[in-house]
Amino acid sequence: MKVSIIMPTYNDEKHIASSIQSVLNQSHTDWELLIMNDGSKDNTELAINSFDDSRIKYFWQENKGQLVALNNLCPYITGDIVLMLHSDDRLYCNDTLEKNLIHFADPKVDGLYGDLHQFFDSGKPDEIAPAPQNMDQSAVYKLITFLGSNIIFDHFFVRRDKFEKNVKYNYFQYYMPYWLNFTESNVTSLNLKYTDYPWYHYRVYDQNYTNSIIGNFEVYFTRFRSILFLSQYLTVPFPLIQKELLRKYKFLGPVFHKKASNKHIAKCYEANIRSMKSRTENAYTAYFEKLVDFYNSGSKRTLTLNAEIEISYQSCEARKFYNDQINNTLQPLVAEIINNLTEGFQTILVHNEQEKLMLMELLLVLCIRAEVQVQKSNSDNKNNIS
Repeated sequence: MKVSIIMPTYNDEKHIASSIQSVLNQSHTDWELLIMNDGSKDNTELAINSFDDSRIKYFWQENKGQLVALNNLCPYITGDIVLMLHSDDRLYCNDTLEKNLIHFADPKVDGLYGDLHQFFDSGKPDEIAPAPQNMDQSAVYKLITFLGSNIIFDHFFVRRDKFEKNVKYNYFQYYMPYWLNFTESNVTSLNLKYTDYPWYHYRVYDQNYTNSIIGNFEVYFTRFRSILFLSQYLTVPFPLIQKELLRKYKFLGPVFHKKASNKHIAKCYEANIRSMKSRTENAYTAYFEKLVDFYNSGSKRTLTLNAEIEISYQSCEARKFYNDQINNTLQPLVAEIINNLTEGFQTILVHNEQEKLMLMELLLVLCIRAEVQVQKSNSDNKNNIS
């Protein structure tokens, strides 16, 4: 089996050589390492080019964020198994790939996950962040009970077909947990196998992406979106109480298989806003409060937009969305929609099917639940009357 290892990197000249070397050391040699340099300003490129191995493929893009980098690597993947390795982390031991591939002899296994083995630049001894040892339907219930906070780590090791169907849609497109499996009537988990040995070595230091402002914005942005997607299928009664019961006492309460109300979504969003402000206040923007206003409004209003309907942001462009908010440079369409959130609306009218598809995608990006309808022309109305 060939393993495709995808690695986004940005300004990581200090650590990327260690990460690449951990791949070169592998006893399993049928792999490719695809590296996307996200517009680094330091000597990351020199560090990468210091390695002379045809299995290493190097790409460069302007700085647009990790998710855009990962999306841009997808066309070059040729392996049977896909692994994501961050450029400041490393594979735990030299036989990581060899040991992991053995599990795929079972065709029912979609992918692998395990505990996160953390090492510290400060010299502090390694620590283990444990993962749950079962990823069945209860994993989905825990995810929504935790208000969209992922219950396992994002360093996926999955079959190519599951990568194409699930990971690219969930994680790369909408930055939600990669292991979700959405169907028309339900949401389940991929069949992931827990490994009882270490295979991913996660570096902990002050410059971790999750410690940055934009990193925290993306973390909470994805929680909001996860809540929106899961709420199409599931409702957690008394969500704030149930979250604390699960967090403090490992008690998973009831989850109903029914679409959540807008008021319910508002409660979940309010809880995440409080968490965001206490963790990294600068990651907070007024947009989140306006979302709560929207879901609390109960408005039945029909909205007709003045701005031209166009593709404003891809779902993976959270960095650009955050910066545009901070710099007050939101595109007119997005600014108009956000300005209407407080008053609320139920339906947005558009002129044609193409506009409908574009707007529906944008509303998903912005975590807004609303109908989009094609406005009937006068001739259509006359035909209907006759």
